[in-house]
Amino acid sequence: MENDDTKNSKGETPADPSPVAPKKQTRKERSKANETSQKTHKKEKHGLWRNWKALSRTRQVELSFLGLVAIGGIGYLIAYICVSVWQGRQARAIAQMEHAPLVIHSRPPELLMPFTCDAKDGLRTGNMQSFVKNIGNATAFDVNPFFGTRKIIPEKKRGQPFFDDPPVGDCGAKIDKTPMDFPLPPGVEKSPQLRQSVMTLPPLSDGETVQLYITECVYYSDDSAIKHGTCDTYRLFLPSSDPLDRFGGSPSFFCDGVPKMGRFTESIGGHCQK
Repeated sequence: MENDDTKNSKGETPADPSPVAPKKQTRKERSKANETSQKTHKKEKHGLWRNWKALSRTRQVELSFLGLVAIGGIGYLIAYICVSVWQGRQARAIAQMEHAPLVIHSRPPELLMPFTCDAKDGLRTGNMQSFVKNIGNATAFDVNPFFGTRKIIPEKKRGQPFFDDPPVGDCGAKIDKTPMDFPLPPGVEKSPQLRQSVMTLPPLSDGETVQLYITECVYYSDDSAIKHGTCDTYRLFLPSSDPLDRFGGSPSFFCDGVPKMGRFTESIGGHCQK
């Protein structure tokens, strides 16, 4: 008697054959696939254009208006963000300015003793006094009053700025610390002094009149260690014996070696602040 089970097992194929590895795509097949994709994309574009053309004029206007509104909304949002950032920065800058020191020259400097101007020996200034005041809302640190250039300018012009132009202070100059450095609270004024100095003169002819200019600067720091400076240029006026003199003196004098006294007034265009 034959075994049916044995016959059936010999004639049947496996139920779970091993999967066949997919065939690798060739360059030609990839090219055809790309062409098909491009054609599909073009058809979609043409389809959209046909759909747009098929719309009524009123519907086209409505869709265009909605698109503009959407673009406008995005633009408004960007503008709003930019304005908000700018306003925030402005508010911070104003707050820093409102709570910051501001040191100025509250009065022109003063001569504490006569000066002499001699065409051969040069200019000798005696001791001078400066006046600095903090008109800000915070303490100024490392306050350093600094007398800068003293310059004799001939009234007869030379045609060269080196001889003809008044000096101007540099508000951004870096000055080394000196024993005069001190903190200056808000509303406080101090009057530091500077010792006498000597400087050479430009070539002068006999009987030539000159004028004296000086620059005065004060450098300081705020509580964030940011450096600041204020500079002013002053011109010396000698007293006049004329009681009708409306200007209170004359800026002109001779370098004849005779000791002189005078007062300083602020020169136009000689101020800077940083």
